[in-house]
Amino acid sequence: MDKVNAVEKNKAVNSFQLEIGGIPILIKSEESSFMSLIADKYQAFAAPILYLTSKENALSASQPDPPIKLHMNIRQVEKQKQPDMLEEELWINVSYRDDRFFIQRPDLEGEIDVSGRVARVTNRAAVYSFDSFLRILYSLILVQEGGFLLHAPSVVKHGRGYIFMGRSGAGKSTIAGYSTQYEVLSDEISLIKKVGDQYLLYSTPFWGEQEIKGGNFYSPIHGIYQLKASPETEIRKLQTKESLCRLMENILYFARVPFLTKQVFQNCLDFIYKTNLYELTFQKNNHFWEIIG
Repeated sequence: MDKVNAVEKNKAVNSFQLEIGGIPILIKSEESSFMSLIADKYQAFAAPILYLTSKENALSASQPDPPIKLHMNIRQVEKQKQPDMLEEELWINVSYRDDRFFIQRPDLEGEIDVSGRVARVTNRAAVYSFDSFLRILYSLILVQEGGFLLHAPSVVKHGRGYIFMGRSGAGKSTIAGYSTQYEVLSDEISLIKKVGDQYLLYSTPFWGEQEIKGGNFYSPIHGIYQLKASPETEIRKLQTKESLCRLMENILYFARVPFLTKQVFQNCLDFIYKTNLYELTFQKNNHFWEIIG
């Protein structure tokens, strides 16, 4: 048995398919050793997506489209390097021409044809670098699928999804840390997508400090909360204008392209008309669950 496992472990990996937010991506590369790292990091998102709810009948998460074909290369001069983090300041430029997006950053260059469902990237030999490109790719794909990536942790409790936004120090990591008895979908970036006439909350592999690394799940959304540290724990429903401002402040959007920016705005507006947004002031403990459910 050990011998078989050893053979499988050392088997060359040249392709790997994952699915985040119901959107599949087939990654191909000749860099088999680096692809093994990719397959290991995103292993949970190669599994079937599961609906987290106490109801017997799951909502339809829609049938996924054919996978986006992503071809990945490694910068030749850096094949021997596997840094975990990048030391330089990471500027990013996303441009649009000839029906394609072009991404430039110190550690990677990429090209995305959204309508053709094809992408290419040449990145540093670091999982961190590839993960960054994946976030950019999904952010662009989601805009045109009625969704977005949100810089916010999310938790599913008893089949209901809760999303928590906030500036640095507001308590996002605290929320995730005090919610491990439930299903934490991410401590940093959550995915929201419109399916039919409703919005669903999806887990992502994009984690921050906690790296709990949960599975591939989705859930209905109960509410979204703007966090504010306070000696008191209180909840206040936000009005439409304030909800829109708070939401757009936390969306991951890298391309300043007019037609896409307009669509991001429209997606946000549609979302807040269908979802309750609140301000949650709380002490940094788990008592907030007593108020929000």
